[in-house]
Amino acid sequence: MENTPLYQILKQPFQTMVLTGDTKSILSSLKTFFENEEGIDIESHGDTIVHIVDSLSVDLAREIKGWTEGMPQYRPSKVLILAPTIFPHVSQNTLLKTFEEPSGNTQIVLVVKDSSMLLPTILSRAVTYNFEKKENEQGHAFLCLAPHERLADKDVVTLLKTGLQKPSKERVSAFFENLADAVLQAPYFDKERKEAIQVLTTVAPYIYDQGGSIKMLVEYTCLQLPSPKLDK
Repeated sequence: MENTPLYQILKQPFQTMVLTGDTKSILSSLKTFFENEEGIDIESHGDTIVHIVDSLSVDLAREIKGWTEGMPQYRPSKVLILAPTIFPHVSQNTLLKTFEEPSGNTQIVLVVKDSSMLLPTILSRAVTYNFEKKENEQGHAFLCLAPHERLADKDVVTLLKTGLQKPSKERVSAFFENLADAVLQAPYFDKERKEAIQVLTTVAPYIYDQGGSIKMLVEYTCLQLPSPKLDK
């Protein structure tokens, strides 16, 4: 751990930091860093908070904003770690001042798969470090299909089943998580990437609600996601 670039980065003073790449690996390294350096568990310590969410809502953004304004109790500064799969622009705007001018009592670590999902104003005020990502070849191949061809994909056909054959929550979650990963890695132009993220942002609040229509969400996503430009 001590020889990794992330460890060396965290040893430096910072206020707002963006770490991009494999979020699970980065979060694991963050947890290990604080355990080794300070002997604390970042998920339960009074001056650290970790939010790993599928989509960061406005209500949560407001709650986070309030937390950052409080004083630390056990260490010189508090540490906020955010790891959203989808970070809607309305929620980013809610936290804009927090990221731009963080309280001197709080350090912020934002962990995302790709920095393109963040507003330029946030990136301009943060120190960004990119870590190597594993290519999502299966997800990329799916995005390159024509919309009607996506509906014929075997995984999609399984998700469209109803009744006793209705897919499990785990299978639904895995499909959308893989798709979000593929979207953030795909060679989109800026306009198309924003469109793709908007599609995922639209469906994200309903993915884990089994009372909703998974069939409708899957069909909408397959038909609305733009395809990456192969010549980019």
